Amino acid sequence: MVPLCFAYWGQAFYTHLKNGDAYQRVRNIRRTGKAAVLVDRYNPLWKLGQKRGGNVGVLVQGRSEVLEEGEENEEARRLLVAKYPQYAGSEVERGCPVLKVSIVKVVSWGFG
Repeated sequence: MVPLCFAYWGQAFYTHLKNGDAYQRVRNIRRTGKAAVLVDRYNPLWKLGQKRGGNVGVLVQGRSEVLEEGEENEEARRLLVAKYPQYAGSEVERGCPVLKVSIVKVVSWGFG
């Protein structure tokens, strides 16, 4: 599991990739075409059996692909910079590979 900053658009999650294939996880994604995204909200005050106000989350399993360039890559990077102003002027804005995870299955918990 790797923390990431993401943008959601058109039934897919997008995140930038640093160093291309330098990481084993990127090589695995290219090899399998699969990835998962976990989005959660942790409540440090949760109690066992709590129905509301506890931990909530969504696990998205999907087909993955690395977008090296092109219109979809550019739009994904634009969305990332809009959501995370810290990316302004970075490789995300200038150009980098983007991971796309298209939703196949969704599992959620804690939403009452």
